[in-house]
Amino acid sequence: KELTEMGEMMALGCVAFSDDGKPIENGAMMRTAMQYAATYGSFIMAHEECLDIRNGGVMNEGYYSTVLGLPGISRAAEEAMIARDCLLAEAYGLRVHIQHVSTRGGVEIIRNAKAKSVKVTCETAPHYFSGDDSMCQGYDARTKVNPPLRTKDDVEAIKQGLLDGTIDAIATDHAPHHKDEKNIEFMLAAF
Repeated sequence: KELTEMGEMMALGCVAFSDDGKPIENGAMMRTAMQYAATYGSFIMAHEECLDIRNGGVMNEGYYSTVLGLPGISRAAEEAMIARDCLLAEAYGLRVHIQHVSTRGGVEIIRNAKAKSVKVTCETAPHYFSGDDSMCQGYDARTKVNPPLRTKDDVEAIKQGLLDGTIDAIATDHAPHHKDEKNIEFMLAAF
C-alpha cells in the first residue's frame, strides 16, 4: 500500500481520508498516514479490521456461527485495530475517526481514549444497534455485512455508546451490490 497525494486532494476539496474498507494493517504505515494527513489539517477515517485475525470469517464468531457452520470473525479483529489507532493518536497527538464500531469492546476502548482526551471520534451504522447475529439464521446474505452483525450484548453497548456520546455519529456504511452478488450462498456473497 502507498499513501495518496493528500495535498493535491485537499486542494480539490477533500476533507478527510479513508482506507475505504481495506484496512491499513501495517502500524508504521498507519502512523505515517495519520501524520501526513495532520500536516494538511486533516485526518484518517479507519475501517478497523485485522485481516489476519478475520482469517476468512463471514459472520460474527460465536454461538450462531457455530450452529450455522460458518467461519466466524472474532471481535478481536476490530478491537485490536481500534486500540492500535487510539494509541497512535494518543502517542502522537493526532486525530483519528473510527468507522462503523460494532462491538462492546470497541466502544469501551474509544470511551477510555476519550476520557484521556485522545483526539478520536467514531460512528456506527443502524444495523449495529438494530440487529444481531441471530439474523444470519436462514443464511440470508442480506445479513452478511462487514463488520458483521454482533451479539445482543454488543447491540446494547452500541446503544449506550450513542446515548452517552461515546459514539459521535450514525452513518449508513452503504455498500450497494447487484442482487446477483447477494442472492447466492452466504459464504460466496458480497459483504
